[in-house]
Amino acid sequence: MRARVAEERAHPPQPATPATPEAAPAPAVVVRERTVIQPAWYRVEYRRSTASTVVPWVLLGVGGALGILGAIEGAVASADINTLDAVNSGAQPWSASAQTSLDRAGGAVGGAYLFAGLGGAMALSGALWLILRGPGERVVTNTPPALTVAPFGAGLAVGGAL
Repeated sequence: MRARVAEERAHPPQPATPATPEAAPAPAVVVRERTVIQPAWYRVEYRRSTASTVVPWVLLGVGGALGILGAIEGAVASADINTLDAVNSGAQPWSASAQTSLDRAGGAVGGAYLFAGLGGAMALSGALWLILRGPGERVVTNTPPALTVAPFGAGLAVGGAL
């Protein structure tokens, strides 16, 4: 034991050395894209013309109304045709109401087809216009706010508009 204690005193144990740079793992490098910070007055808007905003909704509404009118006209035509079928089968005698149904039936059926077809086409074109119209014209506003003083008053211009 004495020999070992003397040897340890002659050669004390080395403290733990930190890992060498070759042994340490390389740090992860994160590369980020450059972030451009726009001033607070930088604004992008998408503007549409009034026609592009209003017309598709008008087509959709008028087309739906004409479709409903066509359905009502179809119901009237169906009642007239049922009356004429009853007369033809012998379940009902010929009368003035049957003559009225005969006079109205042709026009009512044609009107039902016309209103339903026209209304469906208008509603479909309005819906397609809404779906396919796009975001509109891209307008970039980067004019900083400015205080304007005039002889008869003052104003604050934001986005180039007073």
